[in-house]
Amino acid sequence: MDYREVIQSVWPDWQAKEILGKGSYGTVFRAVKEKFGVGKESAIKVVHIPTDDNQIEQVRHSFHLSDKELKEYFYPEVEKLKEEVALMEKLGENEHCLHIQDFDILEKPEGSIGWNILIRMELLESLESRISRGGIKLGEVVSLGEDILSALETCESHRIIHRDIKPANIFVNSNGVYKLGDFGIAKDLTLESRNLSHRGTDNYAAPEVCQGRDYSYNVDIYALGLVLYQLLNKNKRPFFGEGKITSSISEEAYRKRLTGEEFPAPALGDEELFAVIKKMCAFDPKERFQSAIEAKSALQSYREKHRDKLDTILEFGQKRGIEVHNAKSSEY
Repeated sequence: MDYREVIQSVWPDWQAKEILGKGSYGTVFRAVKEKFGVGKESAIKVVHIPTDDNQIEQVRHSFHLSDKELKEYFYPEVEKLKEEVALMEKLGENEHCLHIQDFDILEKPEGSIGWNILIRMELLESLESRISRGGIKLGEVVSLGEDILSALETCESHRIIHRDIKPANIFVNSNGVYKLGDFGIAKDLTLESRNLSHRGTDNYAAPEVCQGRDYSYNVDIYALGLVLYQLLNKNKRPFFGEGKITSSISEEAYRKRLTGEEFPAPALGDEELFAVIKKMCAFDPKERFQSAIEAKSALQSYREKHRDKLDTILEFGQKRGIEVHNAKSSEY
């Protein structure tokens, strides 16, 4: 049974169309429901655990496990997905968090090993896709910051650190409202130990995360600050320069960021907006904004003082593979 058949077996009214994203965490489809001439669209994510029969056989032979033991081996991954869904439903009170519409788990028939996890969500455009269309105004960058900080306010109120803020995990709806998605590695500080492992994407992670030091909520503010910087810097992160990006340039930029070298001013935007972003991305966590509401207040103040600049259209220049990924690679 392929993914489209799995979707039909659980939600027969929904037809899976094109693939929006595909990766190690599942396949995301655009899905359509039509009844009595009325159409509705959603995104449906299908995750198969284990990934395939090869993974089952590899684990079986490595650990000499029976079918029953194999199920016990893989089932914790199902529990992790259930926790992600529960987390997203908990955060659904905020309009700036990706909203889950339905959820189901389908265990494979007896004699087989595995589960299909289906998550139906609102259909949104990724930030990466939005960048590729161009025409982004300075005011939209400020709005993105305000919206995602609103999502982080809700995360903080529930004692949750997202830990993987990056363009692929930021989405926008047809009304221009930005939302935060993919809570697959978020850490709920109300659960278990407070010992936080290093998770997430190094390209946007705060120095203390990459260096294995203790960290707290404002690592998410740091990552968002890097996203805003990138949008103001022709879609390039700090220290990448003007020329062609190579692996050595990327490694050197990463080293400079992790050793606390001062960020150069982005190509666009003014000194006052850059000051807000620098505080979001301060090397010392104590010098950063200490809460999402504090950072959002700074952006709101900038908006009020500089309304005459908000219609400025940003230029992204030539798209480069290391900085702009295919929109279909985005995670939900």
